[in-house]
Amino acid sequence: MAAAKGAGCISGYPDGTFRPDNPISRQEAAVIVARLLGLAGSGGQFADHQDIAPWAREAVAAVRAAGIMGGYPDGTFRPQNSLTRAEAVVTLQQALEAREAGEKEPVKEEPAEEPQNVFDQPGVYGPEEGREVIDGDVAVSAAGVILQNITITGDLLLDEGIGEGDVTLKGVTVQGATIVRGGGSNSINIENSNLARLVVTKDGVRIVATGSTRVTVTTLESGAILVSVVDDETGGFQSVTISEEISTSARISYLSR
Repeated sequence: MAAAKGAGCISGYPDGTFRPDNPISRQEAAVIVARLLGLAGSGGQFADHQDIAPWAREAVAAVRAAGIMGGYPDGTFRPQNSLTRAEAVVTLQQALEAREAGEKEPVKEEPAEEPQNVFDQPGVYGPEEGREVIDGDVAVSAAGVILQNITITGDLLLDEGIGEGDVTLKGVTVQGATIVRGGGSNSINIENSNLARLVVTKDGVRIVATGSTRVTVTTLESGAILVSVVDDETGGFQSVTISEEISTSARISYLSR
C-alpha cells in the first residue's frame, strides 16, 4: 500500500484514512489503472456518465479507450458497483497486455512530422467555456501564448522560438508527450492540466504546476527547475527521471509546497 501510494496509484479518503477492508468500486479501479499506466484519452460516454464521480470520469474514459474496462450490455458503466472477482481478473489481464504493448513500441520523444497546428503569435487560444479537441501534434513557437481548455491527442512541442519567454497551459490535456525546448526563468506555467509525459531538454527552464495539474511522468534531459503548488498529493510531478545523458554540470531543483 505504501509503495502504491508513493507512486501515486492510490490515494485515501478526505479524512486521511485508506479503509483497506472496503470493497473497491468500478470507478475507483478505473482511476488506479489509469494512474498506473499513465493513460489518457476518450472512449465516448456511457449511458450513466452522470453517475460517474467527476474525479473518475477522465480515468473511466481512458480505460475504456484503452480497451481495459468496458460497460454492460445496456450501455452503462455502473461506477458505484463493486468490482467482482471475475471483473478484477479481466481488468488486470487487459492492463498487463496494454502495458506490454506499450513497452514494445518505441517511445516518441518528439513529433514524427512537422505539426500542422502551430501557435506562433502571442495570444489566448481555446474556448473560455467547453472544450476543444485538436487531433494530432501541436507546436508553440512564440512567448506569450496561453492555451486553454484544449485536449491534444498527439504531442505538444514548446519549441526554441519561445526563447526565454513564458507559455501558459490552462485546463489542457496532452495525451502524447509534452516536449519543452524553450522557456526560461519566466516559466512554463501549467494550471489545472493533465500531461501524460513531460520531456525537458531546455537547460534552466522553470516549470510550475498549480491547481489540479498532474504530470504522470517527467524526464529531464537538461537542468531544470520544477515547482509544484498543487491542490492535493495526487497532483504535481508524479514520477521524475533524470536522463543518463545529462551533463554533470546541469542544475536541477524541485520545490513543492
